[in-house]
Amino acid sequence: MIRFKIICKIFIVAFLFIGTSAFATALKAGDKAPSFSTSIYGGDETIDLSSLKGKAVLLNFWATWCTPCRVEMPVLNELAKSNPSDVVLIAVNYQQSPEMIRRYLAKNEIDFSVALDSEGVISKMYKVTALPTTIFIDRSGNITDIHEGMLTRESLKEKVAKIVAVDK
Repeated sequence: MIRFKIICKIFIVAFLFIGTSAFATALKAGDKAPSFSTSIYGGDETIDLSSLKGKAVLLNFWATWCTPCRVEMPVLNELAKSNPSDVVLIAVNYQQSPEMIRRYLAKNEIDFSVALDSEGVISKMYKVTALPTTIFIDRSGNITDIHEGMLTRESLKEKVAKIVAVDK
């Protein structure tokens, strides 16, 4: 029964992503990263991507129900701890309530910002079709890479080195 529920959730989310973005032109390396402003979980703070120009940025689209997302989180957390000034890491939570996020964060150590995308607006702007998806943005605000699926430590280090090195 649990397996059936998980499969149903996957199909529903896939349908929502495909239904809303199937006819949209995908973003690619070299494109300007779409600007957005949204709330940060756990306070009155907001984040505005345009205010981060001049910094390397990682946007990681995720959800608490996404198993690869949960497996990837400790790898992202290691990055946040090891490169606090080189890279701004933002975990963009896909359409979940603050309560769901709170429950997840209560059990898992996360040393980076969790942005709220409760209506899926940011995910649509970035044409995210799978979770997790990580967007790598250089200091000039350009997308350098889009990675769909779970990142390994090695691939994350390699991709981060590229965005940190640009215009340094």
